[in-house]
Amino acid sequence: MRRKIMECLKKWQTAKNRLPLLLYGARQVGKTYILREFGRSCFENTVYVNFEEDKALAGYLEVKLTPAYDDVVVKMTLNELEKILDERFYRVGRSVIVNLNEVSRVTRTEIKLLDGTSIHLPRGAYDGVNRAIINMR
Repeated sequence: MRRKIMECLKKWQTAKNRLPLLLYGARQVGKTYILREFGRSCFENTVYVNFEEDKALAGYLEVKLTPAYDDVVVKMTLNELEKILDERFYRVGRSVIVNLNEVSRVTRTEIKLLDGTSIHLPRGAYDGVNRAIINMR
């Protein structure tokens, strides 16, 4: 099933400074189908969360419906988030969790992601990140 929205999703995927994706629309028009298809065809790994079925996780997300749909507040500490993520994700310092599948290179001072983003690596974190990447493979 080919849809115009797939082209929009791929454009979002390649955006340099993309924000989290929130898809709104009428009931029963194929939102879940297209997002699962997009995840399967365009990403190596995806996580599907249905906030209607998982009420515990729904309490952590608050979306303010503004015309731009740009106000998303996650009501969860990084410690809480870290507990529900799987081994693909690694806590780097106090304020960053990295998807290890997106890491292209690690030096003693930074993590370079596949999209070119650089993340400062706190002092003493290098060995832990390297160990986590090795354990993934």
